[in-house]
Amino acid sequence: MNNKPDKNVLIIGLPNCGKSQIFSNLTGEYTLVANYPLSTINIKKAFCTTEGYCYNILDTPGIYSLHIQSEEAYIVREKILSDEIDIIVQCLDANHLKQSLSLTAELTQLSIPMVLVLNAVDETLRKGMWIDSKRLSSIIGVPVVESIAIKGVGTNRLKQAIENARVPKSPVIFGDVMESALSSISTFMPDTMPYKRANAIFALLNDPYIEEHIEKLLGEAKLKDIKYTINDLKERFQWN
Repeated sequence: MNNKPDKNVLIIGLPNCGKSQIFSNLTGEYTLVANYPLSTINIKKAFCTTEGYCYNILDTPGIYSLHIQSEEAYIVREKILSDEIDIIVQCLDANHLKQSLSLTAELTQLSIPMVLVLNAVDETLRKGMWIDSKRLSSIIGVPVVESIAIKGVGTNRLKQAIENARVPKSPVIFGDVMESALSSISTFMPDTMPYKRANAIFALLNDPYIEEHIEKLLGEAKLKDIKYTINDLKERFQWN
């Protein structure tokens, strides 16, 4: 096996959606799998090889959003913002698709190549529901793999999809007021700053940990400019 992986692949998703089982299916390495939320408490790593590549697969704690609401979300987002992730594999819980896609919308702001794994499709079929994975792939612009992770179904297709991961189509566009605010904040961030748009969103939403991250990258003076701009925008538009 090549000891130097070609790319880092981050598995992300809601708590208890099957991420750790997918990690085990890809790598052959056992990780904690349990039927309760937040069963993975640290980032676990193992290799996965395909015909042409060796990947470093990272299994992460379950989160509902990239906005910091828990220690788990902090761990995951810091790993993403480290600019070391080449591909994101998001595990979608077919039984909670709306909630899963809310996280997808946030991930598209990063413009990192992605693959979506639609897990537990057998359960939705038993309930009389069918999810059009091809249509979902067309809308978001990334490969979508149907999976029954607990049975290993979809693992080979997922390996192929990782090789063909794509940057999602244009990220979610907000209303004029929000986009104007993001544009104002972004003027203080150099084009070379990783995930510039996502950082602007986190700052605008008063994310409790983003100030430290921005100060580390841009310095105290730029952070003050950004905070002043945000406060001015909120006063003008009377945001809470």
